[in-house]
Amino acid sequence: MPDPDNSLAVPELAALAPRERTLAVALMNGASPADACRMAGYAEATLRAHSREICERDRIQSAIRQAMAAAGINAARLAAVLSEGLDAENPKTVLRTKDGAEIERGGGPDWSNRHRFLETALRIGGHEPARETTIETTYEDRIMRLRGDLAPVRVSAREEEAKVTHSKSSDSGIGYD
Repeated sequence: MPDPDNSLAVPELAALAPRERTLAVALMNGASPADACRMAGYAEATLRAHSREICERDRIQSAIRQAMAAAGINAARLAAVLSEGLDAENPKTVLRTKDGAEIERGGGPDWSNRHRFLETALRIGGHEPARETTIETTYEDRIMRLRGDLAPVRVSAREEEAKVTHSKSSDSGIGYD
């Protein structure tokens, strides 16, 4: 992503005020909204309360989109990278024993990275989970739901709370009302 010295090469970044440009470059380099606002010099109280709103301003988002386009990052490329990430695998390691035999270790699904890519894909696609609790049995189920192979299973927060209360009362014999 762009470095602050080259940010003036993208017209929409150049049109931003210096503070906004610093913020946009920080976001493109992976900073969280709060950290990007901090780097841009916003007051701590302001960034705690409004960092997301500041980062979502149309001027800033438009400049980021233009910088991404100038770098060749388009929807097709993002989709390809997200697709690869959903199938992430742990690296395999080959160990040699004293007698020269090779033992292969590792491999298999990298659930942690798959989960991060899944969350990113959901956020970008506008499919962030609602405030209700989503029951997931495995990360594989989440991936299958994203691909459309399984329907989501949802339970309202009130039903989830009722289940917890019921399990507590049945465990101890004391009701928690």
